[in-house]
Amino acid sequence: MPSTTGIFTLRKETVMRLDALVINLNRFGDLLLSQPLLHDLHKAGRSTTLLCLEKYADTEGLLQFASPLLTVPDHLVSPEQADATRHELQAWAENLRATVQADHIINLTPSMPARLLATALAPAPEAVLGFGLDHKGRPRVDGLWPAFLHAAELRQSNAPFNLADMFRMTGAPLLGGLSGRLLSQPGSGLLSELGTEARETARRLLAHAPVIRHGFIGMQLGASEKRRQWPVSHFVELGKRIWQEEGICPVLLGEASERPLADEYARLTSTPFVDVVGQTNIFELGAVLREMVMLVTNNTGTMHLAAGLGLPLLSIFLATAQPCDTGPYPAAAAWSPPCPAIPARMTTTASWARSAATTSAPPSWPTWCWPSSPAASGAKASPPRPAVRPASGRRPPTRAVSSPPPACPTTRPTTAPSGSASSASTGGASWMT
Repeated sequence: MPSTTGIFTLRKETVMRLDALVINLNRFGDLLLSQPLLHDLHKAGRSTTLLCLEKYADTEGLLQFASPLLTVPDHLVSPEQADATRHELQAWAENLRATVQADHIINLTPSMPARLLATALAPAPEAVLGFGLDHKGRPRVDGLWPAFLHAAELRQSNAPFNLADMFRMTGAPLLGGLSGRLLSQPGSGLLSELGTEARETARRLLAHAPVIRHGFIGMQLGASEKRRQWPVSHFVELGKRIWQEEGICPVLLGEASERPLADEYARLTSTPFVDVVGQTNIFELGAVLREMVMLVTNNTGTMHLAAGLGLPLLSIFLATAQPCDTGPYPAAAAWSPPCPAIPARMTTTASWARSAATTSAPPSWPTWCWPSSPAASGAKASPPRPAVRPASGRRPPTRAVSSPPPACPTTRPTTAPSGSASSASTGGASWMT
C-alpha cells in the first residue's frame, strides 16, 4: 500500500534514509531562512531535506537541497490545538518514520507540537538538535544557540544575530571538521533558479507597462500586521520621485488580501505604475522580482524571497521586528526608525542595531533610495539611515552620520496629490497614467 507523506508518495517497502531532517514549522519568511543551514549541511556531505507546513508545499523546488520536500498538515501542529491533536500527530509521525528515517533531527521550531514531532521522528531524544523532549516528555533544548533563540522569543526581545545564522549554529554539530570554515563566513541564502513558465508569466504581466527608460522597481505595500506597514502615501511619494527622476516604473506586489492597499496607491498617485497584486504564485512572484532593479519592502516573506534571489533591496522595519535578527540574509539595507510601537524593554537592542550598524547612503545609490518622511507637523525629515546587518552577527565599525533618523510616521495624507489619474485594463497587469 502506498503511504502519502507530505507532498510525495512512497511505498511501504521504500525507505528514505537521511543524515539529518530539518523541521521548520514557522512562517514563510522564516522558512526561507533555512536555506543557509541546508547549504551548510550539503557542503558537509550530509544528506538532508526539510519538513514544513502543508500550506507551503508549493515551495517545492524553490529551496535548494530540500527535495523531496516533506509537509505536515497545518492543524496537526497548531499550538492552539495541541491537546486535541496530540495522538493524531503521534500516529502521523509514526507513519512518516516508516518511510523516512533520519539519524538526526534539527528542529528549529520551539512549539510543543514541533517538539513532539521531532522526538517521534528521531531514533532517540538525544538525536534531536534544537527543540525536543526528554525521555519523560519534558521540553528539552540541545545547544546554547537554540537556548538563546528560545530565551529571546520568551522575553519577546530581539537578538543581535540574524535568525539564519542562529539556525546554522543549531545544526553546527553535524558539520564536523568543516564547521569552522563554513560558519566563519555568511551562509548562502540563494534559492534555486525559477522555471521557464514562471519567467514567461512575469514578462506577460509586465508587457503592457508604460514606456520604461530604466526598468522596474518592486514595492511590497503590505505586511503581516498593519503596524508594520509603511504608509501607502509614503510609497506613493517614493514612486513619484523614482519615476520623475530616474524613469524607473514602480511595480506593486502582494497577495490578493492586500488589494485595498494597491487600490489606495492607485487613488493617490498621478504617475505610472504596474499592479500585479494577487496575480502571482510564489514562483511567479520570484520571477517578477527577477525583472526588478530593486525592491522596497516592509518586513515580509517577499523581502526574504528577494534576498534569497540576490535582488538589491531596501527593507523597512516598523513596530517590534528589528533587522538585526529577522532582516534579509545574507546582506541588504534596512531602515528601522525610532518608533513608539517598540516596547521600552526592546530599545537597547534596537539602539545597538542602529548605532553599531549604520551608514550614509552608498554613493552608487540614487537619492530617491532615501525618501523623506513627513512628520506629524508636515515638516520634511532628514533622509533615513539604513541599518546594514553585519554578516554572521559581527559588529561593524560605527560610522558617524550628521542627523538622526526620522520619527516613526504616524499620519498619512487623506487627499490625493494634485493631478488626475485614470486606470486602463491591459488584460494582464493594470497601470496608471
